[in-house]
Amino acid sequence: MIKFISLTFDLEEFSLPIDYGKKVKNEKMFRVSYEGCEEVMKLLEGFNIRATFFITKNFAQKFPDLIRELSKKGHEIALHAINFYNFESLVKENELLEKTSGNRVIGIRTHKLQLPLFENLRKIGIKYDSSLHPTYVPGRYNNLVCPRKPFIVNGILEVPISVTPLLRLPFSFVWFRNFGLNYAKICTLITLKGQLFINLYFHTWEFVNLKSFDLPFYVTRNTGNVISKLLKKYIEWCLHKNFKFDS
Repeated sequence: MIKFISLTFDLEEFSLPIDYGKKVKNEKMFRVSYEGCEEVMKLLEGFNIRATFFITKNFAQKFPDLIRELSKKGHEIALHAINFYNFESLVKENELLEKTSGNRVIGIRTHKLQLPLFENLRKIGIKYDSSLHPTYVPGRYNNLVCPRKPFIVNGILEVPISVTPLLRLPFSFVWFRNFGLNYAKICTLITLKGQLFINLYFHTWEFVNLKSFDLPFYVTRNTGNVISKLLKKYIEWCLHKNFKFDS
C-alpha cells in the first residue's frame, strides 16, 4: 500500500523576535521569509515535489510575484490566517490570496495553530483546515486528547499535523531541526504504521541562518543550510522507502 508524505510551509512575516520581546524591522521580517522561500523552492524543484504553502495576506501583498510563481510551479496556495476569528477580515484575506495566486483557495492554517471557527470557513469556501497539532506544547496548546487522523468538523475536513501514536511526539518544525534526521525517520515509520500519510509543517524563515538573532538556541539551531540538508536527506530517504510526496 502506497504511503504519502505531505510537506507544508508557513509563508509569513518573521515576527518571532517580537514574541520574545525583541525588536525587528518590518522589512527584515519579510526579507527573511522571502529568502527562505527561495531556498525551499530550489530544494523542492530538485526532487520535482509539490508542497502546500500557507501564506499570510501581508506577505501576498508584499511579494505577489513570488505567490504567482509558487502557483505556476504547481504548489498549492493556502491561507495562513491572522485574523481568523473576524469574519470580514477572513473574507478579505482569502479574496486577496485568490486574486494574487489566480487559484481558488480551499485550505487554511491559522496563526500559532489556534482552531478557527469552522462555520466561517465553510461560508468562504474553505474545504479543509490544518491548524490542529495533536500534542502538548507548553504555553501554547494542549491537544493530547484530539484525534491524530483527519476528521470532519461542521462540514470542514480537519487534517491534523502529524505526531506519533501513544506518546504524541511531534516531528515537524523545531523538533525536526533539533532532534535530527534519525528521530524524524523513526517517527515517520511509527506513524505510518497506522495511517496512509503524514502531514509535516515548517516555516520558510527556518531555511535562513538565524544565528544573528538574539533568540533561544532551539529556535536558531540548525537553521539555514543545516535544515536544508536535513530535509534533503529526509526526502531522499522517503523516496528510497517508496513513499510518495503530495501537496
